[in-house]
Amino acid sequence: MFLFADDAKLIASLNSASENLALQKDLDNLLSWCQSWKLSLNTSKCAYMNVSLSSSTNNNYTIGNDTIKTVTQQKDLGILISDSLSWSVHIKEICSKAYRSLYLIRRTIPCTSPINIKKSLYLSLVRSQLTYCSQLWFPNKIQDIILSERVQRRATKYILNNYNISYKLRLIHLNILPLMYYQLLDLLFLLNVLRIRLIHLMYLITSLFILGPQDLHLIVN
Repeated sequence: MFLFADDAKLIASLNSASENLALQKDLDNLLSWCQSWKLSLNTSKCAYMNVSLSSSTNNNYTIGNDTIKTVTQQKDLGILISDSLSWSVHIKEICSKAYRSLYLIRRTIPCTSPINIKKSLYLSLVRSQLTYCSQLWFPNKIQDIILSERVQRRATKYILNNYNISYKLRLIHLNILPLMYYQLLDLLFLLNVLRIRLIHLMYLITSLFILGPQDLHLIVN
């Protein structure tokens, strides 16, 4: 089980009928624990998603007297996850939201406004939607890359109020990277996280030899 704030996700690998029954028993135990601690579960927001190569797999689970609805898509912390594990649906949704935000900016801020103001609004309100958690869902299909890049193409025309020069020149003038380059930044982010963890691990090992286990316990805590 994974917990975040008031959200909970229960994940299980099911290969037999006995494992299906075991999952239902886990749900019953969860309900019993919540009732013991006077906690309530909003069953209307609960959903079951089956990720499988077999399309015939269909299991029904219950929480108390309520049957958990079966879905093919579910939003989790702002990310739309599908049972096919494809990110195309999520990318289409965020592009649609980004277009609406860009349209709102264009209606509110005239094209003749200063470039730095329009650029700041785009970066904070539009591109932030296109790059949120991109380490997880970054597009690997050409059609998805083109779809997301098209939003920035349109935005750069509005920011510069210039519809004649090429997309490359607009990016250079605004000092903005293409969205597809964020894959490189995501890789750098991953390497940086691994490097920090490695440094922290080396620090703990060094402390173990210098200070001893009793002092290290104080540092970790």
